[in-house]
Amino acid sequence: PKPMRRLLLEELRKRYFVPQITYVYSLRDEYGILYWDVDTTRGRREFVVRDVRDHIREFPGGKMQITDVDGNEFEIADFDRLPGKGIADLYRLL
Repeated sequence: PKPMRRLLLEELRKRYFVPQITYVYSLRDEYGILYWDVDTTRGRREFVVRDVRDHIREFPGGKMQITDVDGNEFEIADFDRLPGKGIADLYRLL
């Protein structure tokens, strides 16, 4: 039923919180560790990613899932349409 579905979707959103990256301010690589400064659907965030090949997953259609060193997850809906000066660096690093 619709009321139950709405309740279930709300609970899933709370438990599986995955902000969308909407803008890349900067992205730098230091000895294989990526330092991100981005804008997300939940505000500006800075985070760190180690082992890029293990913690950045690419999907068809330009979608990406990123897991930082603390286990937080971020998503890029369409990598090719993401604005920001750091995105060119990400192309180079991947």
